[in-house]
Amino acid sequence: MENKRIDILIGTKNRASEVGFLLQSLRTQSFQNFDVFILDDASDVPLTNFYFIGNIINRLKCEGHKIFFQRNNFSNGVSRMRNQMAKWACEVSDNDLILRVDDDCIVEPDYLQRLVNGIDKGYSVMSGVTPPIMQEPWKRDTKFVKPLISKCTLTDTGVIVGDDCGYGYLEDEIIPSEHFRSSCLYLKSIHTEDNIWYAEHITKHGFREEEFFSYQIIIAGHKIGVDTNAICWHQLTPSGGERASDEGVDIKLNQELLDKFAMELKDKHGDFFKKYYDEVVLK
Repeated sequence: MENKRIDILIGTKNRASEVGFLLQSLRTQSFQNFDVFILDDASDVPLTNFYFIGNIINRLKCEGHKIFFQRNNFSNGVSRMRNQMAKWACEVSDNDLILRVDDDCIVEPDYLQRLVNGIDKGYSVMSGVTPPIMQEPWKRDTKFVKPLISKCTLTDTGVIVGDDCGYGYLEDEIIPSEHFRSSCLYLKSIHTEDNIWYAEHITKHGFREEEFFSYQIIIAGHKIGVDTNAICWHQLTPSGGERASDEGVDIKLNQELLDKFAMELKDKHGDFFKKYYDEVVLK
């Protein structure tokens, strides 16, 4: 895919400072062929009220990036917000790639280039690793975790979601994964051609929405990869600002909905994880 250009989608609520750090980290990327979509999901204080945000946006514009901005009057929640941004980008932009990034991330300068390299190698979705920014990096040896990184397993009642992407790794490689981490780069055609979108029936908290998206991508024949040296630091918790009135209840409900969804897919497609694991992960 020559002359790649990325639509970077940032959905946010009540995280102006964090968005500022994220935008600054985008300005330092070695890969600069991108535009930015910002959706303020009904922040208590509008994002545009912050002078420093306006300054950074103006710098990005001067550096050749298109900036698109919207604000919701009422919060849609994480998954609806992400669908809103994706549909918006599909309507107004001809770029071929989407980076959906959490608003509290700081991406290392080579993050975009590493993910683009993964797309060049045949992956339809690429993500990196997301250690907490206050945690000292702990380098793991991929030979011990390669069969487990972001692995999912179907059981008789639902799905067990494995997740080993919150670390850095000794090796510099791309590992096939059964679900992506936050701040992922993917082909826009997943929306426009495959008609795959984020789940909108889960709670505003958004827990497990990435898995709903990933499973459909796998069934559609796409590959998901994790670059073990693409670092995306989390300043806070993910999901574009917490929306949950009762986080524990929301997480439990979303897991139950994911289990039901996984069983429905299994009834229709068989054990799609085993097929993916045998044909992609172990290949």
